[in-house]
Amino acid sequence: MRLSDKYRPRTFEDLVGQDDVASTLGALVKRDEPAPILLSGPWGTGKTSAALVYAQARNCEALTPSGSPCRSCVPCLAFESDERTWFFAEVDAARHGQREHGAYLNELARTSSMYNVRQRMVVVNEIHCATPSWEETLLGLFEAPGVAAFVLTTTEPHRVSGPLRSRCTHVRTRLLTNGELVTFGRNVCDAERIAFEPEALALVAAASGGHVRDFVMELERLSADGSALTLTAAAAGLSLDWPDTALRVVTALARGKYDAAKVLVRDWTASPPEKARALRDAYVFVAHVCFGPTRACPEATVAFRLATQAVVDEAGAALAACPGGCGVPPFSFALALAEQWGRAAPHLHDEGDLDVELTRVAHGVTPTDLLLPPMTITPVSAPPLSQRRTTVRAAVAHAPRVAPRAAYLTKADVRGEYRAATLLPQMYGAWFNTRLVVRWADYGVTEWKDVDEREGVTTRFSALTHELGMRVRDRVGDPAFRLHWLVQHEVTARGYESWLLLSLPVDEREAARAWVAAHLPWAAGVLVNTLGVDVWRAPNVTGRAHVVHWSLVRELWRAVDPALRDVDEAGRRTPLRTVLGVPVQGPRAAGVLPDGARRWSTSQTLGSRVWAAAAHDERFGFVSPVGLRVWRAVDTGWEADEWGYRRDEAARRAAVIAGITAQFPPGQSALTDLTREKKIRAFNDSLPFDPMKRPRSRPLW
Repeated sequence: MRLSDKYRPRTFEDLVGQDDVASTLGALVKRDEPAPILLSGPWGTGKTSAALVYAQARNCEALTPSGSPCRSCVPCLAFESDERTWFFAEVDAARHGQREHGAYLNELARTSSMYNVRQRMVVVNEIHCATPSWEETLLGLFEAPGVAAFVLTTTEPHRVSGPLRSRCTHVRTRLLTNGELVTFGRNVCDAERIAFEPEALALVAAASGGHVRDFVMELERLSADGSALTLTAAAAGLSLDWPDTALRVVTALARGKYDAAKVLVRDWTASPPEKARALRDAYVFVAHVCFGPTRACPEATVAFRLATQAVVDEAGAALAACPGGCGVPPFSFALALAEQWGRAAPHLHDEGDLDVELTRVAHGVTPTDLLLPPMTITPVSAPPLSQRRTTVRAAVAHAPRVAPRAAYLTKADVRGEYRAATLLPQMYGAWFNTRLVVRWADYGVTEWKDVDEREGVTTRFSALTHELGMRVRDRVGDPAFRLHWLVQHEVTARGYESWLLLSLPVDEREAARAWVAAHLPWAAGVLVNTLGVDVWRAPNVTGRAHVVHWSLVRELWRAVDPALRDVDEAGRRTPLRTVLGVPVQGPRAAGVLPDGARRWSTSQTLGSRVWAAAAHDERFGFVSPVGLRVWRAVDTGWEADEWGYRRDEAARRAAVIAGITAQFPPGQSALTDLTREKKIRAFNDSLPFDPMKRPRSRPLW
């Protein structure tokens, strides 16, 4: 018998690491409440096992004190044999969730049990795959008396319709910690007489990612030959031969050697998410072993015990000497970079995404021209556009040049360059130096659709930013001071989270943190130092990229091979938003934010006008460290002519609009005004990508 079947939970006490689930289901069994149950959680965490234990306990004649089945009465013995088909059914909605199976489900639930038990039980797995008609059938069965009791399981509860979810008792399973998996693994190895090293179990636990089924199956595979489970054998069986490579990447990034880090990552044979998670663990390992108070290796990073000691010491020395810490202790600095890689891992789908993330870390770790005091960024007045253009042109002219590309760029190259040039760290990194992370589950907000609870949390955010803004302004003594902030809402494995990132004067950060800790008992955390690399890349919804990066977009679009420019049947090119991969606000289906999606909002004072007025825009926008690399790669001598083209094009457009206005002068009649407005809009709609804010009938993209 396979270990995964042999050690499958048979009672609520057997559920590993799911004490809340066991107590909730046991209490429902003892109260004899036939309400439908919805079990949700990651795969391999015991949802189906808990559903089977609950179904067996519902008909048990001698329940244990915890509500578990006794496994010795007649119904329990029948449930553990083939006879349970008379009063129990297990359905997979992924395979039987279509319309034609609705009648079968209805008949199954309404048929009386043909066995001496109290109630027929039906377990429906992957309920999120059911069609709307199937869900309507379930709704009718929930309301009908004398039908079967239902247990639904899903890994994606947000895809279950609201009416169906609201009629169920929602019970959530969770991922197990490495310590819980190691304890469970010890028990399994002792029972199966498998010799093991504790570090090997910790390595398998870390590789399983908290999924107990994956842990048991890996444990069975690695011990199949009957030999002892050692750390070296486990690392070889799990293909964990990359600790030295990951640490060398950390060292290269800390020293600003982006090209060397890129070569190491390119030659590393693993998927982009796996590489990102390995780099996350590398930073955690170095933080604890080189800078931690106990110098101990965490269980989650036990794979790095196989790393060469000289490579570990080199990575620690490089991080300790890294200039990007901005005064942050090396321990906190390394953990901040680890957190960034952990947050990025689920969103890296190819090597291009990983390359962008490497660029982001490289310029966040060594921001040579971003180490500016936050309060000196926005000047009182900005120089004229022509003067700023001259500054940009001079910066490009004096930059080290390389030979222009002889061939066109691929779409992937263009998309990667654009994403690298519009990253938030280079636009916002020197501003945001303080953060507060709020996990909404701490306030009972588990679904994005909980409007009242959600508004309560967001109201607290507004009160916090308002109160901090007034207090910091009084301490600074500048009536014109405005507190800039960015709020990012996202869905992670831990549930719904909100990040509040603030731009606080360096001298006022300690006072602000002390005030938050003393006066905000509702906060799930306290204000802590942060780095620009902590900020994700927000969508360009306020037009910043449209204005600041218009010339960059135009040149990159020219650099694409015309044969690769997708054109539809009407001869229209693929929208730039699609080609360049411009991020957008996360979608909300019925008010629910899907897993992995994000939504952003910013302070009113942090908009396109602030960036347009910034005298350092050649540093934070048009010619950034990444932008200079782009210009050196694609420069074709066009930049000096671009200003003249834009001037002539603006004059031509103004002349056309003036002609339309002369033909249909304002003030004559409502019909004349309407005709003039329609003609101007039609003219603007006929123009290509335009950074100037003109009224349009169609969206800019």
